Amino acid sequence: KNVKWKKVAPHPEFYLFIPTDDKLANHYYSFNKITEIFPINSVGIVTARDNFVIDFDKPT
Repeated sequence: KNVKWKKVAPHPEFYLFIPTDDKLANHYYSFNKITEIFPINSVGIVTARDNFVIDFDKPT
């Protein structure tokens, strides 16, 4: 009874389930996607030799 509901209209591709101001949406979506700028994904730095690279002993 006391809950003030707001109707949302989620759109693809983000499907935001929060109220948004659509005034600048077309301008925002006109920019390149980050996946278009950087098409290759990476996990970052992988040492693959952690026992050699990381040492927790103070003397070393």
